[in-house]
Amino acid sequence: MSGDSSGRRPEGRGRGRDPHRDRTRSRSRSRSPLSPGSRRGSAPERREAPERPGLEDTEPSDSGDEMIDPASLEEETDPSLCRQIRHQYRALINSVQQNREDILNASDKLTEVLEEANNLFNGVSRAREAVLDAHFLVLASDLGKEKAKQLRSDLNSFDMLRYVETLLKRMEESHQEATEKEVERILGLLQTYFQEDPDTPMSFFDFVIDPHSFPRTVENIFHVSFIIRDGFARIRLDQDRLPIIEPVNINEESGGIDQNTQIRNQGIIALSYRDWEEIVRTFEISEPVISSSQSRQRLSA
Repeated sequence: MSGDSSGRRPEGRGRGRDPHRDRTRSRSRSRSPLSPGSRRGSAPERREAPERPGLEDTEPSDSGDEMIDPASLEEETDPSLCRQIRHQYRALINSVQQNREDILNASDKLTEVLEEANNLFNGVSRAREAVLDAHFLVLASDLGKEKAKQLRSDLNSFDMLRYVETLLKRMEESHQEATEKEVERILGLLQTYFQEDPDTPMSFFDFVIDPHSFPRTVENIFHVSFIIRDGFARIRLDQDRLPIIEPVNINEESGGIDQNTQIRNQGIIALSYRDWEEIVRTFEISEPVISSSQSRQRLSA
């Protein structure tokens, strides 16, 4: 009984196991699964890579900038418009070359041709027109340099001393003319007063003092000094040793005295602001005899 049991194979997991078959199964488990088509014997499917977008498929970015092909611009530009722009550029360049001296002498001619070139440049989209624009800019820059040189030469030839002398001379002539008119007006006032009342002397202070204006009083004394210097009036002292003024022509014609035989004495009058106030208060001067131009305008209005 023990001999039978030792001659039999044990039953269980190990019965009927083939080592070669086990290796084949392990290999089949490690392979990746095939598609249904490959299981039926067909070729496996091949996956295609995604297509990259071209220039025409590119969408504009959020900033609004679009990718523009330069060749497409030249195709879209009207050839007749380009020919017209080139023709205008050539005409402008030719005009600048022929009228060079006129542009240099004129003050705003260069600015006008530059503005015309700027208007033409707004329609430039191809290299041929841009070359003509560059040619024009070279000519314009040369003209600008020459005009700058002319400006510097004009400044160097400017004589400041002669200009100031001429200006002062004109101012003196203008001031002298105004002074002469004012002197004639004051002499006319003095003569009119003595024609109306020849027996009443005119106080010098009453005649020249302006109670409302110290500067105006000084101007009146200045103008009356020309009347005295030219011999149209004179100043003398009355019985109270106060100065009076009278025209020479009326009194001398009545007295028969030659004007050239009289002895003339020159004097200098010193008048301060305090003296002016005291004279106005002492002589009780309320209104000026010699009215100013502004007061005459107010009276006439």
